[in-house]
Amino acid sequence: MFGLPELDNMICRELSQHDLAQCVRVNRKWHMAVIPYLWRDIRCGEQLKRREALRRMVLEDYLYEQQHQQTMEEKDESSVEEHTQTPLSSLSPLARKYGPCIRMLPGPIELLGYFHSPRGPTGIQQSSTQRDKESAQLLHHLYKHSPAIQVPHLYLNRLESLPHNVVRTIAEFVIFRVHFLTLGGVLHNWKSKFLLDRCSNALEELTLRDRIASDEDNNGQEEQQQQCKTWESLEELTLEWCRDNSVSKSFWSWLCRRCCHVKRLKASKLQGIAQSLANGMLTYMPNLSEITLGSGVSGILDLTDDDVAALLSGSRNGWKVVKVEYSAEFGDASGKALKKHSPTLEELVVYGCNGVTDSDLVQVLSISPNLHTLISIEDAYYERGNYPCFQVERFIDRYPFAGSLRTWACESSLTVLKVKLTDIPGRDRYGCVPETYPGQGREIQNQVYDRLARLINLKSLWLGHRPLISYGGRMCEEREYQLNCLEMSLESGLHKLAGLKSLEELNVWGMDTKIGLKEVQWMTGHWPRLHAIFGLDDRCNKESGIVCGHEDGDCYDEIDDKEAVEWLWKHYPEIELTSSWFYYYSG
Repeated sequence: MFGLPELDNMICRELSQHDLAQCVRVNRKWHMAVIPYLWRDIRCGEQLKRREALRRMVLEDYLYEQQHQQTMEEKDESSVEEHTQTPLSSLSPLARKYGPCIRMLPGPIELLGYFHSPRGPTGIQQSSTQRDKESAQLLHHLYKHSPAIQVPHLYLNRLESLPHNVVRTIAEFVIFRVHFLTLGGVLHNWKSKFLLDRCSNALEELTLRDRIASDEDNNGQEEQQQQCKTWESLEELTLEWCRDNSVSKSFWSWLCRRCCHVKRLKASKLQGIAQSLANGMLTYMPNLSEITLGSGVSGILDLTDDDVAALLSGSRNGWKVVKVEYSAEFGDASGKALKKHSPTLEELVVYGCNGVTDSDLVQVLSISPNLHTLISIEDAYYERGNYPCFQVERFIDRYPFAGSLRTWACESSLTVLKVKLTDIPGRDRYGCVPETYPGQGREIQNQVYDRLARLINLKSLWLGHRPLISYGGRMCEEREYQLNCLEMSLESGLHKLAGLKSLEELNVWGMDTKIGLKEVQWMTGHWPRLHAIFGLDDRCNKESGIVCGHEDGDCYDEIDDKEAVEWLWKHYPEIELTSSWFYYYSG
C-alpha cells in the first residue's frame, strides 16, 4: 500500500474490519497489501450473516477440494504421476489465497455450531449423525488450510460430547498452539489425556473442571509414564469440581508429573483427591509457591479442614502466597499446616473463609519474617454476617505478666495490613462495649497504636471495608458500622503513628472515627506518600460540594469530618477520598 511493510502493518492493524473491506476496493495495489489483514481475524461474534457466510465459504471450498481429488483419482496412472506436484492454480481459493493469512478463528465448539446446518450441500434434509459428520469434516478442512492461526485461549467445557474425529482434529491443528486451556465436562480417559499429551511448551495456564477420574484411567498408564513430557511454560494449574472414584487415584500423579514447572495452584470443590493431589505435588512439583483454596461466595463448604491441611502440606520448598477463600474451612489442622511455612510465607489472604481465628493470624504474624501482606477484610463478597475480625487484646499481643508487646517477626517486612479490630471499649452509645474503669478505652487504643507504630514499612492500612452481600442473586453493598473501633484521633494516640513514613492509603470505611481537621492536617504532614483515605467522605458529595447528614441519625448525631473533607478538597485534591470499587459496583 505504501511500499513499506512496517508502515502498512502499523496502519492496517488499527483499522476495523469494515474499513479494511473498503481499502481492498481502492485498487489492485491496495488490495494486495490489505487483504492479509482483512483475513487476519475472521471471528464472527453475534453477527449471524457473517457466521453463515463463513459456513458457506468453507463448505464450497471443501466441495471444490473433494471434486478436485475425485478428478485426480479418475485419471490414469501416468496422469497421476504427472500431477504428483499439484500446481498452485489448482488449489482451492481458501487454501491458495486466504488460509495462510488467517490468525484468529472462532473456537472449535463455536465453529461446529456454525457448520451444523440442517441441510447438506445439495439442500437435502440431513440426519443428526450426518450433520455431525459434515461439521467435523468442515472443521478439519478449515484448520488444515489455516497453518498460521493463533489460539491464546481454548475452552472445551463439554469434552465428553465431542465426537472422536473432532477431538483428533483439535489435537492435530489446535492444541499445541494454546496458551490458556480449560477442559471441562466429564473428562473421559483417552480424550483428556490425548489432548493434554499434545499440548506444547506454549501452554501457560491449565484449568480442569468437572474432572471425574475412574479406574479406566489406569489403562496404559505405564506406557504413558515412559513417554512423559513436561510443560515448561505452564505456571498456573486450576482444579474445580474435580472428584475421583478410582481406587488408585493415579490420574493426579499422571497430571503432576507434567506440571513440574507450575508455580501457582488454585483448587476448589474437590472430592476425594486432596491427599492424592498433595502427594503428587510433593513428588513432582518442586516449584510450587502460591496456592488459592476455595472459591467465591458460596453457602456450600467444598474444602474441609483436612483437605486444606493436606493441600497446604503439598509444597516441597514452602508456600510464599496462601489464599484461603469462602468455601474452604480453616481449622486446627489447617493452622498447623500453615505454620510450617512461616519461614517462606510472604502473603496471606483469608477474608471470608470459615474457621480462621485471630489467634491463628497473630501466630503467623509473630513467626513469619518475610510476610509483607496480611488480608482478612476486603471490599469483596461475603456470606451475610461472616466478617472476620481481630479481638483487640489479641492484636495487641502483650506478654501476660510483663505487659510489654511481643516482637513480631514481620515488623520490618509488613507493607499491607487489612484487618478489622473489635471490642475497643469507651464509646457512650448503645451497642458499644462499656469500660470496666475510666480511661480504659483510650488506654487500649494507645496500645493498638503502639503495635501499629512498629510496622515501620507499612504502605496500606485497612481497618474498615465495604462488603458486598448476595440478596437473591444480586450483589448489594452492606454497610457494616464499627462502633467499637479506633477513634483515629490525635487525642486517642494517632500521633504515635508518625513513623509510618511509607503509608500510602488508609481505609476507615464504616468506622465511627473522630477524624477532624487537625487529624487530616497531621496525616498530610507526617505521611508524605499518602494518596488515599477511604471512608472519610462516607457522607460527602465532592461533585456538589455538599456534606450531608446520614440517614441513620441514631448512629451519627453530627458530622465530625465535614471541615476535614473540605480542607482536603482544597489543599490536597490529589488524595482520593472515595474508593473506585464503590462506584463500580454501585452502578
